[in-house]
Amino acid sequence: MPGNQRFGARFGLTPEDIIAVVGQDGLVANAARYLAGQPVIGIDPEPGTNPGAFVRHTAADAALLLRGLAPGGGSLRPLHCRELSMVGARLDDGQELSVPNEVFIGQRTHQSAR
Repeated sequence: MPGNQRFGARFGLTPEDIIAVVGQDGLVANAARYLAGQPVIGIDPEPGTNPGAFVRHTAADAALLLRGLAPGGGSLRPLHCRELSMVGARLDDGQELSVPNEVFIGQRTHQSAR
């Protein structure tokens, strides 16, 4: 399922943009669900405190990455990107949810649903 096009249009995002998200894995996943294919760099503001699959870079790493990606910046090493599949769910009433992570299906009273 594609990202929410209105979100990208609201902020003037283009397919060439690179999105840097500073925070925990959940914030990176939430931001990515509204995008339409733009690369996302997950930045851990407190290295060692927020372990996760999406926040793999420190602020210093991100500065080097972004400088290398800038026109004429010249990358110090080839940039490795990992494309993630989105998991989607659609309810009978038409509501949809798409995330690059996982979807919990179960009783709303279960601890995992909180």
